[in-house]
Amino acid sequence: MEIDVPVGVAYNLYSDRESIPRWMPIISSVKVLKDKPDLSRWSLKYEGLGQNIEYSWLARNMQPTPNQKIHWRSLEGVPNRGAIRFFRKGPSSCLLEVSSHILHQFNSSSPSV
Repeated sequence: MEIDVPVGVAYNLYSDRESIPRWMPIISSVKVLKDKPDLSRWSLKYEGLGQNIEYSWLARNMQPTPNQKIHWRSLEGVPNRGAIRFFRKGPSSCLLEVSSHILHQFNSSSPSV
């Protein structure tokens, strides 16, 4: 997606993990572990298929490339991994490429599709 902010602004927005719930409503909370700042606990809540759905996980941020890439993988909870890549388009705009892979196993308590 193309956004009308400099790449550094977009990168800083995504880098501040604890502020993500303020602008991404599906994420209900993010707490960075004080003694291990590369780890964070995430909670996601939404309504889907007529049910309230909640997931949580512990994620490790991998070594970022400033103003270019942020990536992570889960260590426990919902298995997931992903990356956000930042591409400078001009002095006041950039392109974001977001990829996320979440493994969800359906069971008898999961909503049927």
